[in-house]
Amino acid sequence: MAIDLTDSQFWRRYVPFWNPLSDVPFVETAHQTYSVPTADGELTVKSMLSSLELALLYALARDYWTGEGEIVDLGCLYGLTTRTMAEAVAQNTHVSPAEKAQRIYAYDLFLAEDYDWWSQASSTVHAGSWFSDFLKINRDRLDMLVPCPGDLLRMSWGAKPIEILMVDAAKSWDLNAWIVRKLFPNLIPGKSVVIQQDQVHSIEYWITITMEYFAEKFDYIDTIYGSSAFYLCKAPISHEEARVDLQAMPLAEKERLLLSAIARGRLSLREALKVTHAQLLIDHGEEARARAVLNEMSTERLSADPAYDFSEVARADRDRLLTSLDATARLGAS
Repeated sequence: MAIDLTDSQFWRRYVPFWNPLSDVPFVETAHQTYSVPTADGELTVKSMLSSLELALLYALARDYWTGEGEIVDLGCLYGLTTRTMAEAVAQNTHVSPAEKAQRIYAYDLFLAEDYDWWSQASSTVHAGSWFSDFLKINRDRLDMLVPCPGDLLRMSWGAKPIEILMVDAAKSWDLNAWIVRKLFPNLIPGKSVVIQQDQVHSIEYWITITMEYFAEKFDYIDTIYGSSAFYLCKAPISHEEARVDLQAMPLAEKERLLLSAIARGRLSLREALKVTHAQLLIDHGEEARARAVLNEMSTERLSADPAYDFSEVARADRDRLLTSLDATARLGAS
């Protein structure tokens, strides 16, 4: 079944708790915890993505991907996103079996360092790496994969076109700039889909600024719970255009781009994205303005549709930032 991206709901039929007959390779058993059928039997796998976001990736890789470009999975952690797209590619009828080999590039540090609070128990995690777990989860689909363990900033891409770009690695301005410089010029106009998984997460406000800066190059499709926005590339991005230094822009321009993007979202999303505005202001020393934004935002449930209810995200991010601002104020007063 081919996907029409003008229908932003194409992914819903694959969400397992809405459609128990869905053939996605995961079932959510607890928050951020999934049961996954693999060559080694049912495995428990952690992922920071919601079932909705995983269903989106599955739909794109199964029903949308044509093989014209590669699939890139940036920041795959234990590899459930990779597994989900590999299983979808296996079911994809648009691409011949011979053309499916080594088409999914999976990038991650695969380091448990700084993630002790989130790592799941395994027989090998004592070594400080999740890579063996990634290989185990994806063992029977490794022929489709190109695992790329390492520091993204020390890696490259080349000239191959990219048809599906899953971004869960834009965790800093530098990483965000690498993604724009190395990958955006390889997107296929009228074809490539970019998924920005951290767009609603308050810390990575540069993602929204980036996509709004390139608004003439992308059609915004939708944003779904937990935090993923997705876009269709509609115009080519040259290497020169991709070298822009967005971090160096003045605060006023960053704010203009961010607020312009926020205004385009659904009501609950707009409120959640106000925390990204507050984080931007904090990072530029505007704590009083940031507090005003946080105090004026709503964390009430503003959508009956769980796909578009961001109140939980808004509440958690707002409370975290207010706690941080209070701690900073106490330090300043002591």
